[in-house]
This record gives sequence, structure tokens and C-alpha cells, in this order.
Amino acid sequence: MNLARFLSLFLPLLWTLYSCSPAVDTSDDLPIGARYDAHKSLEYLSKIIEHDPENDEVRFQRARIYLEFSAPLKAKDDIQAALSEKPDDVDYLLLKAKIDMQLGQMEDALAAVDKIQQMGLKVQTVDYLLFASQINLVVGNFNKAGSFLRQATEYAPEYSKLLSQRARYYAYTHDTVKAFAFYKMAFLKDSTLEEVKMGLAELYLRTHAVDTSILYLKKLKPIQDVQYNSLVAKTLLLTNQGDSASKHLYIILHLSPYHPEANYDLALYYMAKGDMASGLNFLQRIPENDRDTFKDYYYKLAVAYQSIGNEELAKEYFNKQYSIDSTYLNKAKKRQKESPVRHVTKVDSTATP
Repeated sequence: MNLARFLSLFLPLLWTLYSCSPAVDTSDDLPIGARYDAHKSLEYLSKIIEHDPENDEVRFQRARIYLEFSAPLKAKDDIQAALSEKPDDVDYLLLKAKIDMQLGQMEDALAAVDKIQQMGLKVQTVDYLLFASQINLVVGNFNKAGSFLRQATEYAPEYSKLLSQRARYYAYTHDTVKAFAFYKMAFLKDSTLEEVKMGLAELYLRTHAVDTSILYLKKLKPIQDVQYNSLVAKTLLLTNQGDSASKHLYIILHLSPYHPEANYDLALYYMAKGDMASGLNFLQRIPENDRDTFKDYYYKLAVAYQSIGNEELAKEYFNKQYSIDSTYLNKAKKRQKESPVRHVTKVDSTATP
């Protein structure tokens, strides 16, 4: 028996031994109730993988720890390696979906959950049903989201995470009153739930109560998560803290390089600073299928091209914006007459994440 297989067989024993160690890390960086030294476990798992990189179970365990440590990109590498060995493993598919969700890759997360359903694998735990509900909700499948939520309610109607998901469902379906009511019920049940604090921060921001939103954001632990950093960035932009917001926008692009809103907001940030070349760079990074979600996208693109001296492309995109929304015609004409062309030769070195 080689070393890798030997260690793999005794992995659960190693896990147990470290759970009894006096050096157990019980800091806030670990989940509540965690009784193992995750850093030590990560070291042992990495040693096994060095000798046996195709060991899917060890890859899966290391992916779980990476996700706990807010390292979703490393977690995704491991779970993809595990799935290459066992593509139909339910636990692997579920972990992949959770990693994809943290990366903001909702369609990929949904595909993993759909695969479980298509294979006829009935995972009926409440947490799974809530997770499946949340993914479908985010991508706009409200009927499916409601169906999973109703199934979960049959098992545990007073569960704090279920109350939180009910709140999220009402928030997405624009019933703000019910959303607030269920979030507050969940918060009273368990004030430590990060998803409840995140949901309340988002809901208060949506209802223009920015100061209250900030109060809930301050209660959250900073994490490498698209949703968290998007929410913080939006709040900072609304309070005219563009420099601070840009740091969170860059974190989003590190996790999801073609994230439409993050690229758009960074484009506006640099254009407002007069760095049109960097602004243009971020506008061009927005995927074509997502560009129409920004009502003034082609106008901003035209302005950026005009400012760096490319009048031909500026005219093309001014006309394209006008074909979409005629109210931009006067804006475009006024700019062409009054705005001098600013040739920007220096591109901010941080403009490419």
C-alpha cells in the first residue's frame, strides 16, 4: 500500500485526533461548533494530495476547508478535480454548487443542483432544500424556488434559516413588508446568522435606508464572496466613497473577472477621475449579453472613445445609444459640440485586476 492510500484510509482518525488537541482553534474564523484544527488538517490533506493528486475524497475535504477559509477559487480547483473522478457524487455536486454561489457563478450552481434532480437523487434535508430554493430564486426561477421552500417548510417551519429564506423569497418577489417581517423573525431566532444580517443590509439599502444598511454590514465578517463585496461596494458608492468601493469591486473581479456590475462601476469610477482609458478597459470587459442591462452603456462607451480621440467609434456608439433610447440624442450632440477631446495616454496600472 503506498503512502497516499495509507494516509487516505486513516484520514478520519487524523481528523479525530486533532479535534482532541489542546491547540484547537476556536476563533471566529471557524464555523460555530467547529472542533478541529483546520489549519493542521489542511496541511495533512495537502501532503496526501502531493502523493496522490487523484484522490477525490481528499480533494473534496480540502475544498470544504478552503471554502471555510473564504478561498473559493482554490476550493473550486479541488472540487473540479474530485468531480473528474466521480462526476455523479451528490456531496461533490452540492459542494461545487456552494462554491459557485460564493463566486457569483449562479448558472453553474444551478446546473449542479439540476443534475442532482435529473439523476433522481432525492436529497430531502432541509438545508439542501433551502439551498436549492436560494439558487433558483437568484436566477429568477421563482416557481421552483417557492416549491423547494414549501417542501422545507413542511419539515421545519420555525427553523431560523428557513425564516431567512422566506424573507429572501419575499424580497426577490418585491413584497418588502413580508421580507422585513421574516428577516426580523429569523434575527430574533438566531442573531448570529450571517445570511440574515446580509439580507437585512441589502433590504435596507434597497429601501434607501443607507445608514441602517451600514449598521448591519458592520456586523458581518468580511469574506471573499461576490454578494458581500457587491453590497459593501454599493453602500460605499452611495456615500461617495469611491476609492474604498473600488477595493471591493476588485475583489469581485478577482473572483469573477467578467462580473457586469463590478466592471461597469469601476468604469464609471475611473471615468469620473478622468482616466478614460481605464474606464474604457472596464466597459469593454462587460460580456456582450449583459451590456443592454445598463441603459446608458453605449453612451458611456461613446464618451470614453471620444475622450481618447477616437471620433469614429464615438459616433458609432452615440448612434447606437440613440437607436435604443432617443433621449440620448441631445446629450450626444451637446457633448460633441462642447466637450474638448481629452487624449489620455496614461492608463492606471491597477485597472486590470
